[in-house]
Amino acid sequence: MSRVILKSLTRTAARGAAPKVRDLSLECADHGFTVLFGLSGAGKSAILRLVAGLDQPESGEIFVGDRAVLGLRPHQRNLAFASPEAPLLPHLTISANLALPLQLRRTSKEVIARRTKETAALLGLESLLNRKPPTLHLQDLRRSELARALVQQPKALLLDNPLAGLESGARAHLRADLARLHHQLRATIVYSTDDPAEAMTLASHLVLLRHGVIEQQGPPLEIYREPASVFAAAALGSPGMNFLRGSLKSADGQLTFKESDGGVVELKLGDRPAAQPFVGRDVLLGIRPEDCIAVPADQANGPTIFQTLVDFVEIRGGEALFHAQTGAHAFISRSRTLVDPREAGRRGRFRLDAARAHLFDPGTTQRIA
Repeated sequence: MSRVILKSLTRTAARGAAPKVRDLSLECADHGFTVLFGLSGAGKSAILRLVAGLDQPESGEIFVGDRAVLGLRPHQRNLAFASPEAPLLPHLTISANLALPLQLRRTSKEVIARRTKETAALLGLESLLNRKPPTLHLQDLRRSELARALVQQPKALLLDNPLAGLESGARAHLRADLARLHHQLRATIVYSTDDPAEAMTLASHLVLLRHGVIEQQGPPLEIYREPASVFAAAALGSPGMNFLRGSLKSADGQLTFKESDGGVVELKLGDRPAAQPFVGRDVLLGIRPEDCIAVPADQANGPTIFQTLVDFVEIRGGEALFHAQTGAHAFISRSRTLVDPREAGRRGRFRLDAARAHLFDPGTTQRIA
């Protein structure tokens, strides 16, 4: 396996249109699991197609290991590309589909037979090798597409939304298999998804993309805990971060956030030197649902507790989500204590964890502190 390095890549979508990828530089570590995450149109697939050699950039460089690969045809790069947009050949058996890329490289029959058997075993496909793709369930079809990439033993695996179309249970199961295979094979994987849970679960290095540029990158938990922008904060988590507009005031060097437009939230933030230039100015306060905590009705009032009407209560497995209004903004509170959904319509009390609150500049949308 080898690292994949991109330097100043630009790829234009169409004549006169905005670029799919703009001056993008990225290093995908050897044996790492790099996840490209973003909404449709963020540039995820465009990046993978450029690395695979299926498209060519207007400018930039691509290295696989220490080898420059621009100008090389896809089969010369020793990379494997898997995508639902590149399906298995329907008239061939799964065994023949797995063998085909090896045959094109003039691999010996003995090696093809051995690799096909080993790869099928890795993904639990032994009983399906004589079946054809149209006869498979979608989950087995996705496994077979992954097997066709793995059997090539490439320098890096390029997986473009490989779990697309699967229902949540099957997707979670195959996601666990991918994590297992990565650890077992120590593969270099570059993976694209628009599923935030998938991005957080699989990535050793997460790359958050927006309109063909990198919004933020790093370990997934680091991005989750310290998002660089409103976009990054909202993109990860289900549900995403709550945002309240207000202003900052200062007394004895201690900052307090006061919600605007008649909202009920007033939160003491302590000493935050980076936010001092924003005293007296509009800011956005961001706080995740798990840091906005429902508290018992008999708990004493405090500077971080406010009371408001609960619009409805959503039950998600072993947790409850309170959907409420501060008076100026909608917000969601996550609770591990299940409650009767009929609690909706009553007043609830919530405590904000000030230590976990974020401040953003509403003009630039960048994180302040």
